[in-house]
Amino acid sequence: MRTNIRKSVDHLFLVIGKEGVEGVSVGAILSDYQRVRVEDVCRRLNLQPLAYLWRRNQEILLKEMISSNIQAIIIKVAAFGLYPDKHLGKTLDQMLPYLLELSEKYGVHVCGEGGEYETFTLDCPLFKKKIVVDSNKVVVHSADAFAPVAYLHFLKLHLENKGESSGALLVNSCSCEVICNEDDVFPSSEKDEPQENIPVIWKSLKHNSVDFIKSFGSSGKSLSGYQWFSGVTAYFLPSKGKNAQEAAMEAFSSLRANMTSEGLKLKDIILVHLYVKSMKDFNVINSVYVTEFDLCPPARVCVETLLPDGVLFCIDCLAHQRGIATDDVLHDEKLVMHVQSISHWAPASIGPYSQSIKVGNLCYFM
Repeated sequence: MRTNIRKSVDHLFLVIGKEGVEGVSVGAILSDYQRVRVEDVCRRLNLQPLAYLWRRNQEILLKEMISSNIQAIIIKVAAFGLYPDKHLGKTLDQMLPYLLELSEKYGVHVCGEGGEYETFTLDCPLFKKKIVVDSNKVVVHSADAFAPVAYLHFLKLHLENKGESSGALLVNSCSCEVICNEDDVFPSSEKDEPQENIPVIWKSLKHNSVDFIKSFGSSGKSLSGYQWFSGVTAYFLPSKGKNAQEAAMEAFSSLRANMTSEGLKLKDIILVHLYVKSMKDFNVINSVYVTEFDLCPPARVCVETLLPDGVLFCIDCLAHQRGIATDDVLHDEKLVMHVQSISHWAPASIGPYSQSIKVGNLCYFM
């Protein structure tokens, strides 16, 4: 994966220099893997990632694509209920009723986000000419009795001016009767965005109290694997030749050492309270902070407050040791919401922190 990302960075870097690219669009609808992959490349090149389709309701989105005259055909099938002889070459318009039926019966993603099918666009409003398939053949990759995997291999294609007729494989004009309005694009109620499409970290969490805090002993560690690290301080002493960046680096080095002694790493931190003496120093502090965490940083609360002379900032953080078992339950599930794209579903993070982190039945917000 890292090798592929490195190649993507190199190729995109060449395009940026020639075309003045400022952002990158990703078509991810449900896949965090795809979204995060693009965000990682954009972060390295200081580009704005755009993921407007992310977390869109798939049924609404597919109908919107069809009604927008995106004429695409199925060129690969790889799911139960989809068969090469019946469905390869069919248009999305033709497949819509059947895809909805498969979704209802078996949980198939109607937009193919589970890899159920792939499409090839023959025409859309952005195209100056339409693509016509003259000849093709079906290649069977796996002749499974229940979920065969096969794809269309195009042998010959040509372009035609729009409006010309041909006996080759073309897409029928859209017959979708869906009328898209602003509510389809920006749902205003839970009815427009089904509850099952909302990640679990946003559902209401019911618990009696933060019992893990009450159970802390003198070591600050709970039975369920939580541990506070408090009072990590960055001392800023210009008179001794130390600048703000060096002070910040020393503080994180101290935090890392404290966590290592407890068998933890920085990636185990799920919540940070950052107390800054002056927001004038925030950019310097943030430049060091961002180097300490990868793509899934902890949730963070940052405030300016009164601190003693010579103190740049203080940090309190909550860490969770994964794999700690209590009451026959393994508390190792950590869900991180770190959205850096401009998306339909969630605001983009404007800093090196996650919007939300959920561990067990507790959710931590920025």
